[in-house]
Amino acid sequence: MVDLPHYVYPVKELVYHPRVRGWCKLRYPNHPKGCPNYGKHLGCPPQCAYVTQIFEMKAVFYLVHSEFDLASHVERMREKHPYWTERQLRNVLYWQGRSKKQLKQRVEEAQNLLGCDTYHTYPEAAGVHMYVTCIKSGLRLEKIKNITVCKHVALLGWSKR
Repeated sequence: MVDLPHYVYPVKELVYHPRVRGWCKLRYPNHPKGCPNYGKHLGCPPQCAYVTQIFEMKAVFYLVHSEFDLASHVERMREKHPYWTERQLRNVLYWQGRSKKQLKQRVEEAQNLLGCDTYHTYPEAAGVHMYVTCIKSGLRLEKIKNITVCKHVALLGWSKR
C-alpha cells in the first residue's frame, strides 16, 4: 500500500443524493437565487453529470484537500484595511484563487501517486454530500461561520467506462 500524503484521505463512505445538487439554488448574502453559476457552467447543475455517471462507483475514492489559513489572512487584511467589515476581510476574491491553485497541484500529485483517472473539484454539483463524506472519512472540516482554516476538497476516483 502507498503512503498517502497528509492531504489525501481514502473515502470510507461516499454519501450522495440528487437533492444535494439543489443546494446550489439556496439563497445566501447578496444572492437571493443562490449561486450565480447555477445553470451557466458545465461543471454546475443542472448541466453537470450526476456522480454515478462520472465515476466508477465500485472503485475506491479519495478526498484531496487544500489548506488556507484564513485567520492569518484576515489579520493581515485587518492591518491593511482597519475599517473593513468582517465580511470584507474574509471576501473570497482576495484568497480563494491561492487555495484552488494548491488544490489543483495536490490533485495532480495524488493522481500520479494513485493512478486515478478522474476528479471533480465541485462534487456537490454532482450530488455528493461532501461534508458528511469528509467526516465519515476522517477529514475534519470547520463550520463556515467560525472557519479559521479553509479546505477546498476534490473527489478523486476512476471514470465510468
